[in-house]
Amino acid sequence: RMKSKLFMTILFSVLFCSIGFSLERAELSEEAQSILPEGKKVIIEMKNGKSAEGMLTRITEDRLFLRIVVNESMSIPRSVNRSEVKSVKELDITSVFAIALKDTFQISDDSSLTEKEYEHIIRIFDEFLTKCKGSQDFNVIKERRDAFADELTNVQRGMEKVEAKWLTPVCASVRKFDIYSEEIEVLEERDDFERNEKVQVVYEELADKRRAAARSLPKMMQTWVPELLDTKRFDDAIIETTAFQQFWIRQVILSEGVAFEAIKEMDFDYIIRMEKKIMDVYKAEGLGVERPANIDQPEDMAYVPGGYFLMGKQEAESKENSFPMHVVYVSPFLIDKYEVSNEEYRKFVEHVSKTGDSSMEHPSAPPLKQHKPEGWNNASLSQDNQPVVGVDWFDAYAYAKWIGKRLPTEAEWEKAARGMDAFKYPWGDDEPKKKAINTIGGRAFIAEEMDRQNPPQPPEPEGGCSCVSKKDLPPPTPTRLPVKTWGVDEHLPQEALRAIENEELQWTEEYPSPYGLLHMAGNAAEWVNDFYCPEYYSTSCIEDPQGPTDGDVHVFRGGHYFSEKDENVTVYERSFPPEHDPGDGCVSTGRRRRNQTRSPVVGFRCVKSVGPVK
Repeated sequence: RMKSKLFMTILFSVLFCSIGFSLERAELSEEAQSILPEGKKVIIEMKNGKSAEGMLTRITEDRLFLRIVVNESMSIPRSVNRSEVKSVKELDITSVFAIALKDTFQISDDSSLTEKEYEHIIRIFDEFLTKCKGSQDFNVIKERRDAFADELTNVQRGMEKVEAKWLTPVCASVRKFDIYSEEIEVLEERDDFERNEKVQVVYEELADKRRAAARSLPKMMQTWVPELLDTKRFDDAIIETTAFQQFWIRQVILSEGVAFEAIKEMDFDYIIRMEKKIMDVYKAEGLGVERPANIDQPEDMAYVPGGYFLMGKQEAESKENSFPMHVVYVSPFLIDKYEVSNEEYRKFVEHVSKTGDSSMEHPSAPPLKQHKPEGWNNASLSQDNQPVVGVDWFDAYAYAKWIGKRLPTEAEWEKAARGMDAFKYPWGDDEPKKKAINTIGGRAFIAEEMDRQNPPQPPEPEGGCSCVSKKDLPPPTPTRLPVKTWGVDEHLPQEALRAIENEELQWTEEYPSPYGLLHMAGNAAEWVNDFYCPEYYSTSCIEDPQGPTDGDVHVFRGGHYFSEKDENVTVYERSFPPEHDPGDGCVSTGRRRRNQTRSPVVGFRCVKSVGPVK
């Protein structure tokens, strides 16, 4: 045996020469060596000019034994006569190491590993990158290592892989619930569903998994979201809260499906409170107020920072179109401080009339549109500085495009109106009864204040007779302000502004939105870009929602000079042309049906994108 062993040692030394060999197997860690195949990778040159490359697994006095790799999953054994071998060249261990890494560690689309397993794999990749810097596989191995590092990061964030996608825990549970539901539906559609015992067993297993997924969600919300807030992971916290909110609505309110029993007792307001808590922490971190440098901002436009805000009505019932309150992210944008005026809009109409230009028209707009607003048929609404009213959505779209801007989305309009504080009105939460805004109630308040500060005098007796007692005279006529729009840049009606100029009225308060916009409540209602859908908030995306992809009518916001109810001028009120309405920017006004008329009230303001700064 000793002679045989000595012979083999001599034979190895005679046969082998190395090519570019700079790394010994023994220099690698035990972790790295554990993935390497037994033997040495060699190229055998035969005396007949042929060659073979593979792992040398065994050598005897008369034969060499190889394992030749065909592809990543297949290899074949081979042996050659020692007498036919010209030379055996051992390849660099780095190439063997690289192949072992690529073959052993591959990312799965269906599952993930534990944190320790990822760390183990990354250590071996790092060892290759440290010890084999000259390898031709260096970049490939680095890419594979970075991919595993990304997987580790997701695991450390508490995410779970479902259908090749990394999802936050609540989203993952919701998706698994849907997967189980889809598989159950397939089973239920089978002809033998009720009589096939095996199918019934699978059905019960899926039903149990689906119930477990639903039951896990409330507890997950209560523990996971606060943890995300503690680590300032706002994106994940909002994704989780939104996923659960939409799941709750879908399963409890819309369908009352199988998840109903699992979560129906949960207080839905908990979700709203969690959203408000997220926003409190978000604002406390000073987020949502950033302003990129070198923004080209015209004087008549205001900058609205990108960031999260709460959209919708907190107290909304499920059947209201402002349900539910939800968190939305909007990219930064510029928005007109004032509503588009008659003077500005008139330039556009004149351009279209003179040139016949239709390049700014929406593809669905009526052909040869004249764009003349209904408000111009009323002298009290057509002064240059008043907002253009009685335009339809296509008019607003065309003007915005012609001027190099666009209509705001609902989300952008509401963010500009309420800011980050979830205000009910642009000025805060104080009711509009004592606010100088251009609504029926607002004008009455201003008139009362004008009369209080400068009481109207009773009429003089006829003929100037001084013998008539004052108590016999009719009472003074109270001030009544005309029902019309105010100037786009004026916070009071002309009558009140003249009284201030004549020192008959003192008034210092103004009611702009948090970003300095005027008339976001009252005066003219304002078209936005979105189609109207009453249930849209229940399914809308988090980031820059654009509204439904289609619809019959578009939304307008902000109330108008005929608005009577406080609710009409809230920042979340969603108005739209009713069925069979021409959508011409006019609405029915008047307290009694027989006195109702159609009045032009809808105008618009425009926005410009700034670009994402998230």
